[in-house]
Amino acid sequence: MRKKRISLAIIPICIIVLIFISAYLFLKDSGLISKNNQNLSISISPLIRDSQATYILPITQPNYLPIRNWSVLEPDIGAKAAIVFDTKSGRVLFDRNLKTKLPIASITKLASAIVVMENINFEDIIYISEDSLKTDDQSAPDFVAGEEILAKDLLIAMLVKSSNDSAMAFEEHLSKKGINMVDLMNKKAQEIDMLDTHFTDPTGLNDRGYSTVDDLVKLLKNSSSYTFIVEALKMNSFSFQSFDKKFNHEFMATDKLLNVIPNIEIGKTGYTEKAGGTMALMVGIPQYNSSIISIVLGSNNRFDDTKKLIDWAKRAHRWD
Repeated sequence: MRKKRISLAIIPICIIVLIFISAYLFLKDSGLISKNNQNLSISISPLIRDSQATYILPITQPNYLPIRNWSVLEPDIGAKAAIVFDTKSGRVLFDRNLKTKLPIASITKLASAIVVMENINFEDIIYISEDSLKTDDQSAPDFVAGEEILAKDLLIAMLVKSSNDSAMAFEEHLSKKGINMVDLMNKKAQEIDMLDTHFTDPTGLNDRGYSTVDDLVKLLKNSSSYTFIVEALKMNSFSFQSFDKKFNHEFMATDKLLNVIPNIEIGKTGYTEKAGGTMALMVGIPQYNSSIISIVLGSNNRFDDTKKLIDWAKRAHRWD
C-alpha cells in the first residue's frame, strides 16, 4: 500500500517537470531565452530601444489606428440608424441600429448607377417617354417628353440632382433590351454581401425597398471604385443639352455638405416621407491614407446628423 502511494505521488511531480521542460523549449525556440547564455537568462536586448532606455520592458502601446479619445462624448443625433466606419482598419467607430432594415430613399441610386455603368454604353441615346416623367408626383418633370439624351449626361443628372426621371428612363431603356434593372440591382447587392438589402425600384421612391446602415457601407465602398460615379457626385451643379440641342438643362447638387466638409470623396442623399432623410458620405483622412464612412437613415436633419458624426469621428480619434 505504501509503495502504491509513493507511485501515485510521483505522477504529479513528473507532470510538473514536463511542464517546465515544455516551457523552456518554447522560450528557447521563440528566442526569448538566449541560446548562447549557459545560465539560461532571459534575453532582454530586443526590448531595449537604446542605451538611454529608462525601462527594460516597453510601455504598452495600441497596435491599431484610429485610437479613441474617450473624453470626447458621442454625438447627439436624431437618425433612427447610423454608422461611422473606418475603411483602413475595418472598424465601426459608431453605430446605432446597425442591422435594422429601413427604407433608404435615393441612396438606392448608387446601385442604379452601378447597373447603368455595367450595362449601358455612355454614347447610347436614351429616349425620355411620358411614362418615365410620371414617377414623382411631388415635383416638376426634369425633362421634356420625347427628347433624347446622351446616356452619360443622363447618368450625371441622376446622381447630381438625384433625378427620378433619369432612373426611370434608364429602366425603360434596359427593359427594351430584355434586361430587368431592379433584378440586376438585387444581384449586385448579393455579390457585394449586402444580405439585408432588397431593392424594389431604381429610384428609391418605393419604400418597400430596404437596407441597413451596415449594408450601405458596402454599397458606398463599391460605388467609390467607379471613378465616373465619384466625379459626378463631387459636382455642385451640372448643365447639358439634349442630344438634338433643342433643350437645355441645369441641375444643382442635392448634397449640401460638398462645400462644408473637406475631403469628401463620395456622397449620396435621399428623402421620402416614410424614409425621412437619408445620407451616405465618405470623407478622406489623408494623414492616415484612409477614409471614414458615415451613413444616416430616418433622420429629420440628414446634413446636420452627418456633419455631427464626421466632426465627432475626427475629434474623438487619432490617426497617427
